[in-house]
Amino acid sequence: MADNNKTCFITNIGPHYRFPIFHLMGENLPCDFYLGDRWKTPIKTFDYEKLKGYRKTLKNIFFSRFYWQRGSVRLVFKPYTYYIMDGEPYCLSSWVILLLSKITGKKTIAWTHGWYGRESVPKKMIKKLFYGLHSRLLIYSEYAMNLMEKEGINPKKMYCIANSLDSDAEKELRNSLNDDSVYTDHFHNSHPVIIYCGRIQKRKKLEMLIDCIKELKQENCLVNIVFVGKDVEDVHIEEYAKRLTRYCKLEVIEVMDEQTPDKASVALEEQIKAKEAERILSRIKEDTFLCTLEIGGKKFDSEGFAAWMDKAVVEGRGSLCFVIGGSLGLHASVTKRADFHLSFSDMTFPHQLMRVVLCEQIYRAFRINHGEPYHK
Repeated sequence: MADNNKTCFITNIGPHYRFPIFHLMGENLPCDFYLGDRWKTPIKTFDYEKLKGYRKTLKNIFFSRFYWQRGSVRLVFKPYTYYIMDGEPYCLSSWVILLLSKITGKKTIAWTHGWYGRESVPKKMIKKLFYGLHSRLLIYSEYAMNLMEKEGINPKKMYCIANSLDSDAEKELRNSLNDDSVYTDHFHNSHPVIIYCGRIQKRKKLEMLIDCIKELKQENCLVNIVFVGKDVEDVHIEEYAKRLTRYCKLEVIEVMDEQTPDKASVALEEQIKAKEAERILSRIKEDTFLCTLEIGGKKFDSEGFAAWMDKAVVEGRGSLCFVIGGSLGLHASVTKRADFHLSFSDMTFPHQLMRVVLCEQIYRAFRINHGEPYHK
């Protein structure tokens, strides 16, 4: 049986990053914890049994975007004074707890993101009603608190808890950091690095960070970005980043060709092509998607080539490389290394002309894939 003035903490899930703050609460406050069994998206949880004050795992029952925590409503009739709950209007059982707490004189506290700043008018009305039923609000950020105050929510009932992370451990980690070249080694530059840490989810609109980098680049401000976290909703942010680069980083690499004497034998031509192949392959990284231009390769029209380019850029292992052979063509070792064989014509073109044709078709493909006009 719970003691008088004890706090009842009801939460949808016990994520691993919440354990430090929950542990402190369990050690220093008279607090009982009731935690949900699962969430709509995969998330790592801590071992509930290790939490002092843990009482029960509640079963979360989902109805589309809404959910109900089985066994949570009956807790209102236990002799708790305070109830801390996830501040989510989507939790239907929380509404019932709030209304019953009003009737019984219990105190309710929301542990919540609060306002995001992109709420529709109906959602604003629902949130204002929902937060209005709480006695106090524990908000993750001052930004959200400022938005809520503008919406008419009493600032005296709001307290910023900075997302309740383990600030002591974070401070200790920061103090232990030393200068390192990991990012300069990876990106091969010394530009500032933006780091995002957290689950990769659609509602977080992380593609906006990529858009910002594009805008900064146009203003001659170059930055790198690192995403640290698991893609739990198939956002595929790396695909968006690959598509967005306008249009790509193009690098033309020339390797020295061998002089071919007149009336060279077949064996000598093979030796020449082998030497050129060594130079070509030495410039191609292991994770590069290699496409060779060959008469016997696959032919496309412009739209077909654009579709293939889009797929190759997104699914490529690191970068996309086109190889145009010398006057004798390509050695079998280069053809064997290739991931794809492409042909623009059954005719033979001079090397320099073929380079222009290829670059023009790459540019045209990006225009098509971005829905931009191009000459037909």
